[in-house]
Amino acid sequence: MRSSAWFRGLCGTVVLVLGTACSGKNDVRSDAGGTGGATTGGSGGTPSTGGTAGASGSGGTGAVSTGGSGGSSSGGSAGKSTGGTGGTSTGGKGGGSTGGAGGGGGSAGSGADAFLDLYRELFRAQCEFDERCASTNGRAYVNLEACNAYTEYLLTIFAEAFEEDDSFFSYFTIKPGDHRACALSIYPPGTCDGPPGNVLSPECEAVVEYGDTIAVGSVCYSDAASTGLCDPGTTCRVENGCGTCEVSGNLADGAACVSFTECASEACVDGFCATPKARGTACTLDSECRGYLRCQGEVGATVCTDAAGQGDACEYDSDCVNGLSCLGEPLACAPDAVNGTTCDREGTVECMAVCVFSAPDAATGQCGFTLPDEGEPCVYYGHLPSCSNGYPRRTVTAEGLDTACVCAPKEPGGGPCHSNTDCASYSCTGEDVLDPTVLGTCDPVVPDGEACTSNFNCESGYCGEDALCAAAPTCG
Repeated sequence: MRSSAWFRGLCGTVVLVLGTACSGKNDVRSDAGGTGGATTGGSGGTPSTGGTAGASGSGGTGAVSTGGSGGSSSGGSAGKSTGGTGGTSTGGKGGGSTGGAGGGGGSAGSGADAFLDLYRELFRAQCEFDERCASTNGRAYVNLEACNAYTEYLLTIFAEAFEEDDSFFSYFTIKPGDHRACALSIYPPGTCDGPPGNVLSPECEAVVEYGDTIAVGSVCYSDAASTGLCDPGTTCRVENGCGTCEVSGNLADGAACVSFTECASEACVDGFCATPKARGTACTLDSECRGYLRCQGEVGATVCTDAAGQGDACEYDSDCVNGLSCLGEPLACAPDAVNGTTCDREGTVECMAVCVFSAPDAATGQCGFTLPDEGEPCVYYGHLPSCSNGYPRRTVTAEGLDTACVCAPKEPGGGPCHSNTDCASYSCTGEDVLDPTVLGTCDPVVPDGEACTSNFNCESGYCGEDALCAAAPTCG
């Protein structure tokens, strides 16, 4: 089980080094939402690209597709990966190493390999920080090995995303050099203080070369699309369909915020910047607490406290520290299973990744992360078929059990559909949720002035607030 605080910490490192948001329009791979390009059937949801808080350049904190790194170690850190992630709900503070500086960083060339090599070192250092600073910030993961192992899983997702679309790298080049030095300049050994604000260190400047970027105050999101990458240390904040590059992390406590990246305190609570609360302090929300501390306790007497550790009693997965889930009888926090472990539908084990089944009625599966391409048979997460792109084209019984499933391109207007996610327009009408054998029809992509339910419905790529297709707003 991974807490949202852990993802916020990971996100903070992405913003600090590359100046790009973890989830939003400054990341050219995030426009349609989703996780690493994965498509799961049967949800009926309609992704939004319309500049809401969660899709804005400064919003969104949990996009796995832009977070994480891992892989083998050049410096020999504990565990099977030097990756790791973590950070805190205050934006990925701190750094350092529990075991010394380790070996030198990678020297890969530009593109995905070099990017992953750099982030392998960054998240390796962040995992080490989280382990060493647990007494101050709360424990991020049950142990360093679990943090590293989960990062290796994230690295796999990252690599698959880059295979689908490498346009992310048109904005910058990761150069050969000491990537470990860059990581340790952000997370210096021997301290639990946070990274140095918006300043990109000389060690990181030596290995990150930016292309043309957008200056503070200039438009970074217009015409329902990103217009480029903001200057380092800045973030694209999107409101009402328009985005402007703003300095990250400069708002004082009490200032209105959309994301923690905007606040000097690195915490945005209920829409306002705030100083995170220490262990034992009264609270009402997890986001009020420092690092990985949780807001728990008796009703009316909740305080910031540590998540439950291995063997501790629990009620829900979220009660447990990252790397543990609430299992057994009586319920207690137990380690998540690594990839390759046999899993089942009874939940006798909780996978570090997900339990992947070969068929909707298969009794057992295997922990891992496998997404087939178009033309290949679907795999199942629980009972839902999943594909890396396109959609799961299913043949089903009246009871909803798949008799066949293959990953196929999304259907054009007039094509058959079980749900919105089957359609290129993300709009399916006429389906029967009570009888899955009754298919609906995908709505077409329509011109300006026609009714729409999402940006995908419109030829212009913009569905206005009046639910009509229109020319996307031009900003600036």
